[in-house]
Amino acid sequence: MQSCLVTGAGGFIGRHISLSLAKRGIRVYAPYRKSLPLAHPNIEYFPGDIQSPDSWEDILPRQIDACIHLAALLPGAQHSSEDYARVNVQGTRNVLAVALARRCRAFINMSSAYVTGSCAGGPQNEATPAEPQTAYHISKLAAEDVCDACRGTTPMRILTYRIASPYGVGMPQTTLMGIFLRNALDGKPFVIWGTGERCQNFIHVQDIVRACHCGLRQGEGVFLIAGERSISTTDLARLFIGISGKKGTPIRYEASRSEDISWFFDISKAKNELGFAPRISLAAGCRQLYTLLDSVYTS
Repeated sequence: MQSCLVTGAGGFIGRHISLSLAKRGIRVYAPYRKSLPLAHPNIEYFPGDIQSPDSWEDILPRQIDACIHLAALLPGAQHSSEDYARVNVQGTRNVLAVALARRCRAFINMSSAYVTGSCAGGPQNEATPAEPQTAYHISKLAAEDVCDACRGTTPMRILTYRIASPYGVGMPQTTLMGIFLRNALDGKPFVIWGTGERCQNFIHVQDIVRACHCGLRQGEGVFLIAGERSISTTDLARLFIGISGKKGTPIRYEASRSEDISWFFDISKAKNELGFAPRISLAAGCRQLYTLLDSVYTS
């Protein structure tokens, strides 16, 4: 593979994927809307929006080997269902059309593991009926349907990755992982909403990058991309307290029912059909993050 179109290259996951491809000598074409990401000789950034890809016509070459689609309108109280449909659903249609016109051989659509809703009765897999609980997740499932409708009608392999909770360098500081990391660095109490029994599968961003390299080589269909095991919110706080060495850091609980929803994901399909398995354990990934940021703060 010599070229790849990456939408959302300026985001947390997109930056890591783009840089990894570029370092492998792959030419990356990356439309951006806001701030320009860090440059690399093999990454060609250009102003562009997935809602109006016609402007890309004179920028993109006639042939591109693959496309990784990450651009999306992320959850926010200010967004309406119509906003999500316009960006996440129609935007996916637009990017698919560009990929087909450029004769891409592989198309990876990034979705969310949480389109299935809450977990009940055991681990969830790709066959678990989807019951999205928010307007954002409804739009991501609809974008998956757009990909499903196109799959098998062209020579282009189309994959959808349902990503669990991603973390790593550059992650948003407003996520649970970001908040807990800051608490550990500052020695502040860990405030947990609910009983602390909420469980979820975290996955390191470099493992998501590795999954993309696997999907560019083989596979088709929907795949769960998640960590090997779930961890409770309480155990995550304890993990960071242990890493920081600040054993006296308190954990406080605040009443909340909604925060006790748990998820357990079975990634057997990704292992069997993509040859993908996470390599970075949660403990190792959290320790890496803590050590890196601690050295920045103390330097």
